[in-house]
Amino acid sequence: VENGHVEASYVYYHNGFYYLFWNSGGCCSGASSTYEIHVARSTTVTGPYTERSKHLFDVSHGGIHGPGQIGILSVGSTLYYSYHYYPNSGGSVLGIGTLTWGSDGWLIAGN
Repeated sequence: VENGHVEASYVYYHNGFYYLFWNSGGCCSGASSTYEIHVARSTTVTGPYTERSKHLFDVSHGGIHGPGQIGILSVGSTLYYSYHYYPNSGGSVLGIGTLTWGSDGWLIAGN
């Protein structure tokens, strides 16, 4: 895990792996927020966890800045995720998207 501020952990189990999500960076500075969502996985809940080579969300993704605090909900065959972020204009917004599983077993965030 990287140095600095780390918080907002969340664990999700799927197909033999525990996926650990967390946030790093700075939150709550509007479009200047540097928060980002990380994901790592393990075959046991106590680890060790291997981090994916890229973040689920980068620091900035289009008009989304400082995404954080992921939550996951499965409804039928659809996997939804929620998070908060800051648009270019400032105030905090609730984001909802869908997740799919890549052929490598890692999550892919969609809109």
